Amino acid sequence: MLSRKYFLVPALLILFSSFANSICLDLTNDNKVNLHDLVYAAKRIGTTDASADIDGDLSVTTTDVISLFGNLGICQSPLASCSSGSMISAMCRCSTKSYSYGYCCQAGYSATQCTASACTGDSLCTGPGFLPVYDGEPGSYSTNLEKAYTFPGVGFNGSYGMTFSPDGYHTPTIFAMPPAANSDWSKYTILEFYIRATAANAGNTNIWLTRYVPPSAPAGSDISNVISITDYIDGGAITGAFKKVSIPISAFSTGLWNISGTNKIFFNKQAIDGNIFIDNIGLRDTTPPTIGTVEFESDRIAKVTLDTSYNVQSTRARANYWLSSSSADFGSAADPNYESAKTPKDTGAHIKYQYHINGAPVSDPTNSYELLLLFDTPFEDGKSYKLNVNGILDLPGNVITPSETTVAYNESRITPNIKINQEGYVLDQPKIGYVGGYYGDLGGGVWAVGSGGSIFYND
Repeated sequence: MLSRKYFLVPALLILFSSFANSICLDLTNDNKVNLHDLVYAAKRIGTTDASADIDGDLSVTTTDVISLFGNLGICQSPLASCSSGSMISAMCRCSTKSYSYGYCCQAGYSATQCTASACTGDSLCTGPGFLPVYDGEPGSYSTNLEKAYTFPGVGFNGSYGMTFSPDGYHTPTIFAMPPAANSDWSKYTILEFYIRATAANAGNTNIWLTRYVPPSAPAGSDISNVISITDYIDGGAITGAFKKVSIPISAFSTGLWNISGTNKIFFNKQAIDGNIFIDNIGLRDTTPPTIGTVEFESDRIAKVTLDTSYNVQSTRARANYWLSSSSADFGSAADPNYESAKTPKDTGAHIKYQYHINGAPVSDPTNSYELLLLFDTPFEDGKSYKLNVNGILDLPGNVITPSETTVAYNESRITPNIKINQEGYVLDQPKIGYVGGYYGDLGGGVWAVGSGGSIFYND
């Protein structure tokens, strides 16, 4: 048996080595998919090592090793490098290893978003969850200025930055440009930038935001609260060295405006002797996703609704979900089949368009963000269950706070998961419509309904 066992791998290598590989799954950085890659992945089975997780389900299994068997050989071209500071959406090389998800940062691979300290160079480090407003670099995020100027040699981490000389007559203004202009800034957590001054006393430098509103809008609905920068700057004072300012977006919000549709940033008039320099203005999202509702869609499928879009790959790990119904928690309403917590058999994703807020751009719809969890064991009518969820990332890389939700299964509940393929028919063609239950990319049962009332079932 030993001789057959050790003969198998060389035989497979010979079988596949004559074919150039167009999908490079090289894990050991030698531009080949060979025995070294198989051993590399096999040693990591049962772990969450992203460098060996070929299918991106957040765990290394035999499926990943089998994927390597199907791609043995010399790569036609080296695996492309991941974009620095960006989320990984397809297999690429970060540092010296290959990854199919996560983030490739200046400091190397990260399972979550790149930290600001890893962002260097002449251009603004955007990273996931960051909307740039201004960084001054040529060919970068174009911004119009009024009573302020962009100069070389005055930037924070690049060559260019913004400077103005405050006086008692002019209000320095930044006109935001796409993609920041007129977008919904309320979806972000903080407005951040870097500031320094040559003056010994930079005075009380204030900042506020405005938007365009029609003449019929209520007075004051076009302007935010006025914020003192010294309340939110590192160290509490503007000095000769660049310091970071982090202002909560909620601080700008008023009773008449939630800061959606912002198009200008203003700094106040004040007479001081010297210049103020500002660089790397942007909006950052640091809010973790939260669960809105948990419902049962069928006797084996639970639906979880989140408040924001999510990293689909992070939702695929079945160990992120545990469903239980212990007698200690629910007494007679407990389901004995779930006395011990169970993980789902499979997971599904469903992002569904809902509507557009009045005035929102086409690229900024309001959606519902759903996860579908398929379990092997059916739920029982009238029983109560507890679902624990953790490990899910939103698009910026913020990790959900572990949560626990209690929900009851009621067979009489009507679920809105029906899909119909058409509502009208060509006159001289057969009158057949398709109706079915829909569970995101989990799929769903389909029924074909004929014009004579006959029903054809296809589960």
